[in-house]
Amino acid sequence: MKDDGKVIHRQLSTANIGNSVVDSIEDAIIGNDFGTVVLTVQDGHLLQIDIVRKNLLVSAPELATGSQRRDPVLRSRIVKSLEGLKFGQVIFAVKQGKVVQIERTEKTKWPRVEGLHGDGI
Repeated sequence: MKDDGKVIHRQLSTANIGNSVVDSIEDAIIGNDFGTVVLTVQDGHLLQIDIVRKNLLVSAPELATGSQRRDPVLRSRIVKSLEGLKFGQVIFAVKQGKVVQIERTEKTKWPRVEGLHGDGI
């Protein structure tokens, strides 16, 4: 988005995230027993969801997760983790069907920053 020659970056807000998108993110997390779900945001837009599922090659009854269901706390954390993000990623680490860690990496764009030879960073 541009305004008078300046680039304006949007922040991701709950208004930008539709219920169907949050449902898709929640389904990706709920359907993942072991692995990660990575959300990538660029210029205030959720661009992609990467799902990494780890398949255990051993039979371990103690690691069975059983049936999953929607959780309002999880939904709230999904929305809060994306709130205000312009550029970056949110990573949900899942073990035994439960989110055990949320990492949020925000990237900051610095306009007019040049490298040693004027070629950018």
